[in-house]
Amino acid sequence: MKKLHANCLKTLFTDSFKLIRPVESQVEFDTLVRLAGSLVIIKGTSGAITTSIKGQFESYDQEQKLLFIGSPWFNSIEELTITGLSINDFAHIDPTIDLLHLLKSQEIINEDLIRLVTTINEQKNKLKKGEKIILNTLEKERELNKLKTDFVTITSHEFRTPLACISSSVELIQFNNRPVINADYAQRHLTNIMSEVDHLSKLIDEILTVGQMESAGLRCKKETVNIDDIINTIIDNISAIQNDGRSVTVIRNGIPKVLLADPILLNHVLKYLIANALKYSESQKQPILTLVYRTKQLVIRVKDFGMGIPYIEQDKVFQAFFRAGNVHHIKGNGLGLFISKNIVELHGGQIRLKSTPNVSTEFSILLPLQ
Repeated sequence: MKKLHANCLKTLFTDSFKLIRPVESQVEFDTLVRLAGSLVIIKGTSGAITTSIKGQFESYDQEQKLLFIGSPWFNSIEELTITGLSINDFAHIDPTIDLLHLLKSQEIINEDLIRLVTTINEQKNKLKKGEKIILNTLEKERELNKLKTDFVTITSHEFRTPLACISSSVELIQFNNRPVINADYAQRHLTNIMSEVDHLSKLIDEILTVGQMESAGLRCKKETVNIDDIINTIIDNISAIQNDGRSVTVIRNGIPKVLLADPILLNHVLKYLIANALKYSESQKQPILTLVYRTKQLVIRVKDFGMGIPYIEQDKVFQAFFRAGNVHHIKGNGLGLFISKNIVELHGGQIRLKSTPNVSTEFSILLPLQ
């Protein structure tokens, strides 16, 4: 801006002062003289752009002159950008530079805040995941407690029923007043006793097996097994005590191959599935057991033509202590399929179910071959 001479006293600032960037001011000149040495900010508008000039008036009494020394002043980086100026347009000692650096620092702080908010959100997500894991753990704990309750209830009933039958048969034999007990009469009760003892033995075996799975885990001792020998032995033993005279039809497809498995555990699974196929299809045509040898897989299918499993309950059949709603009149404890699934998976295989209510039920075991 140009120098202002003393003869301009008592006149308006804009009448005697020409700025590089024109501004409007209603401040009288003598007021500016009194402001000499003080920091002032002058604002001017040119079109849509408002410019602020920060500086101070210097008075030269001897020369009767008043000089304004200042520079543009910006409140934000955006204002600086609009004018087309950059930081390099200012002197290094100019206070505007400090402000612009502060504004730049504010941008950095804002970026840090954004990163902090992002980190907080990530931590919130982790907390939500942790909360979900805790809730799942609690749910599993509730399921475990329910299993324990079911275990006590079901096993108590399962033990009590055969023991009551055994006790009843023994009492009938003991209190028979005849000097010579009828052989058929005695044999019938002895058969009942043996049947219930066998039932108790199976129940104890299943409970012990579940206990092993829940603690140290079942041990799978694989060796080369002859699947045909295992199946034939099971069918012969079960058919011998089958009341309706039925057996199981065996179908073989493919070329027999070596199977590595634990013979005791595999026998347990096949015996359970075959016995169930006969038990749940009473008075129907006999079940079919199919062996299919594939390139690297043995498929064992056990199919019966009995009552089937309700569709709504089929996804629960491998849960411990679960029994379908249509089989409560038939003895069982709901552990067999739970145990069978664990044994099959222990061999690296899978067990699958396909059932149509009142038509058929088929369990498929898929085992890897060498």
